[in-house]
Amino acid sequence: MALNYITVQGKLTKDIELKTASNGKTFTIFSIAVQRNYKNQQGKYDADFIDCIASEKIAEHIAKFFHKGSEIIVCGELQTRMYDDQNGQKRKSVLVNINKTYFTSGTNNGNAGHTETPATTETPATTETAELPFEQ
Repeated sequence: MALNYITVQGKLTKDIELKTASNGKTFTIFSIAVQRNYKNQQGKYDADFIDCIASEKIAEHIAKFFHKGSEIIVCGELQTRMYDDQNGQKRKSVLVNINKTYFTSGTNNGNAGHTETPATTETPATTETAELPFEQ
């Protein structure tokens, strides 16, 4: 058995947009800005932008309670997806497939605390790749 589990804490880069896959299930794809723990040569902290996907109840929970700039902790597994870009070139993207979220004390939505969403491992596996916004 292989272990594939990741926990990421950062800030949402934009408001959550719920979408509906061709199978009727709701999902959202978004990025979290994660500040690095060390300064660059200019004395500033760089950030990494981690792409995430959530489906059904977890996606709805995130859309309800988190907004652009909200601090969030997400847990899940890494997934690799292949897609064709606008020029027909093959691309690969790595996403965190979220199965848990947590509020942080830094969350600016008035719901500070440590609240867990219900665990769900179901993903929109039949989502068409054309529905997924993978513009980098």
